[in-house]
Amino acid sequence: MKLLYQLLSVSLCLLPAVVDAGLIQNGGFEDVVPFNPAEQAFFTPGDPIGNSGGWVAVGNSGTNVVILTNSYTEPQFSITQFNTHSGNQAIDLTGGYNQGPSAGIKQTVATTTGLGYHLSFWVGTATPTFGTGQASGYVDPATVNLSINGVAASSFTNSDRTNGFVNWQGFSYDFIAAGSSTLITFLNGTAGNSSGQVSTSGSWYTGLDDVDLTLAAVTTVPAPASLALVLTALPGLAMVRVRRRNKLA
Repeated sequence: MKLLYQLLSVSLCLLPAVVDAGLIQNGGFEDVVPFNPAEQAFFTPGDPIGNSGGWVAVGNSGTNVVILTNSYTEPQFSITQFNTHSGNQAIDLTGGYNQGPSAGIKQTVATTTGLGYHLSFWVGTATPTFGTGQASGYVDPATVNLSINGVAASSFTNSDRTNGFVNWQGFSYDFIAAGSSTLITFLNGTAGNSSGQVSTSGSWYTGLDDVDLTLAAVTTVPAPASLALVLTALPGLAMVRVRRRNKLA
């Protein structure tokens, strides 16, 4: 039996290794971007967000998304700080005020057909110092709509609050890759207006930060060559065991 275990161990070592590393580029939105004096960087549909091969802005004509720095503030709307989840930058999918549900970002990543993947990310909700009991630009909680390969996957809402700041909540979504590449799209799912008029509903902020994609935990199926090696060895193991018993008898 010891020999069988050794052969099984060898066969498992012969299996192709898959590196479980983050597959998203610029997941924390820390790439260098052109900020205006107010520490905002706006992107219209089709614009790359940071380095080539990473995020691209999407949306209807005339819409935008915006990256804010960790020190950005709006005292006129009672927001002390638009703090990021980590690092110095995070993206706001509502863009200027609120550009509607078509505004967002996308990225195509390399995947392996049939393998499971684990997508994780953080959604930020901004709240005025006085809370949500009166008209403001930040009443409703932030909602992010996720699509995989252009098909709506799920919506994620962060209802937690931190008065005067952005509250961040982590979410995740698992999927099986349908091809050698997968298109991941995050869209603004928070209601609001683009006029800049305060209201008793809606919000001008849907924060997204620290997006990561890794292989999901799966049970590895031995490769055909490895299985063949083990199956070929089994008859020989049986004969050795019979001979050993006869010798002992």
